[in-house]
Amino acid sequence: MNHIPAKTYGYASNKDVKFSKYKGIYIKRFRSLNDCELELGSNITVISGKNGTMKSAILGLIAHPFNSPNGAKDAIGKPLKTNCSDVFKMSKKYDNQKYEYYLNLEDSNNKDICEYVSMYYVKNSVTGEAERLRVVVGKTREQGDGNFNLNTSYVNFKRLFPIIETKSAEKEDNNLSEEDKNFIKEAYFKIFQKTEYGNVSLVSDDKAKETLGPSNANYDFETISSGEDNLGHILLKLLAFKKYSTDVKNLQGVFCIDEIEASMHPIAQNNLFDFLFDFSKRYHVQIVVTTHSLSLIEYVIEKQEQINDKQKICLNMISTRFRNNGDYSIIKNPTYDQANLELTYKKSNEVSEKVIVILEDKLAASLFKKIIRKKEAKKHINCICDLTPDKVGNTCTFLYKLARNATALLQKSIIVFDADVTQKISTLRTSAYKLPSLHGLCIEAEIIKYIMDLPEDSEFFQKYDKEKKSFINDFGKYNITNFEIEYLNQHVKSCKNWKESDENFNRYLGFYVSDNRDIFDEFEKSIYKDINSKLNTKLIDVE
Repeated sequence: MNHIPAKTYGYASNKDVKFSKYKGIYIKRFRSLNDCELELGSNITVISGKNGTMKSAILGLIAHPFNSPNGAKDAIGKPLKTNCSDVFKMSKKYDNQKYEYYLNLEDSNNKDICEYVSMYYVKNSVTGEAERLRVVVGKTREQGDGNFNLNTSYVNFKRLFPIIETKSAEKEDNNLSEEDKNFIKEAYFKIFQKTEYGNVSLVSDDKAKETLGPSNANYDFETISSGEDNLGHILLKLLAFKKYSTDVKNLQGVFCIDEIEASMHPIAQNNLFDFLFDFSKRYHVQIVVTTHSLSLIEYVIEKQEQINDKQKICLNMISTRFRNNGDYSIIKNPTYDQANLELTYKKSNEVSEKVIVILEDKLAASLFKKIIRKKEAKKHINCICDLTPDKVGNTCTFLYKLARNATALLQKSIIVFDADVTQKISTLRTSAYKLPSLHGLCIEAEIIKYIMDLPEDSEFFQKYDKEKKSFINDFGKYNITNFEIEYLNQHVKSCKNWKESDENFNRYLGFYVSDNRDIFDEFEKSIYKDINSKLNTKLIDVE
């Protein structure tokens, strides 16, 4: 690695440098990482790997060698400065060698700077024992060397310490501006769909805890969920970066978040990622996060493909595969299958879990299975339609109440309503779908309407060797004499009775699905994506 200090370009001091981009770090030697490079995305970087692969320490390597240029502090009064003690948990016994790495930066004139950083324990001159950890920027330690100026923040598990176990209280000096409050309100709505944060209070115990709580709502900070608490801590840091932003043409800061997915459900993880991505683009703050969440990794890879730019979003996987003596490697922008293998030891096609698909009755299950064509998907779903005590089916009312009140129990489940459901399912917090249809009728009435709309020379009638007038005759036997949608909706029982009388009904259902694939394709893709997400895999090709 070529050492290119800032002085190469005439800077008298590292403190004078303004940056356009933090490109990454090259690790010459740091514990189990040797001679490897970690690239940073210009907006967001995601770092993943098994426990004990030093993800948190890497965040420290990235964020520590900087001082705030403007004394930036968040609303609680905590500085935007990453302290050594916050990130490095070093052993005086085992971390007794000199660690070395390089900061790869690009200044405001688009010149590459590669600055050397060393980390070592200062030993007692008398006892020879390690006493104090030092992180030194610069090889020569001449005047002008030392930390660069840039606002940084590193947040870790301390933010997740339960409020109930702290002495947290609302701060009387709530100095949030109206703009800040609108920012907070928008964040909670976008990420959690929460509307209670129109008025907020600052909450702190002056030690580990700093967060936000709803004010003038039907609950307060003492009863917020851990996810809301976690988001509050993150938002306070974002507000500080925003407040002390001086010139967004240049890089304004680096924000590192350890275990970003902690206490957040998969949809909230994705929403938070989008929120941070938008913040980074607007305020020129590079964000670096660690995660173990395969569903979030899948979303990140999809986002990379969507924006077609792996320079803005970069994924790094710390790999332990086939490495000797803990000598890890870093895989840049791995595939989902690589990430899955690293975190689960399994290839995607080795997943054995199943997703429970809850439907109204056996007929709905039959239609669902005809819509879902991929064998790999069928292997990993289990259809259930007899949860009610009488075991004869699940009413839509029962399924709606289940979806509203048992979200935590349905994390590996999908609820599928019939097409004629009247309840609004878009507000449900679990995976809920409506079976696609041409007319929004119950399945039996839908098939009757479909048959009656076919021309008399349709392949359908030839395939089953039964002319259209014969079907009309059968319908009449069950008092189905009108084929308008409103009429069929009012005569569901008659439609069901006809269905029971015709032994070929299931075959009609298959023809109906094949003949109308265009109305089922998006539904089918959504189910595949949901199965992949719930099984933390990508075993089903969505395309």
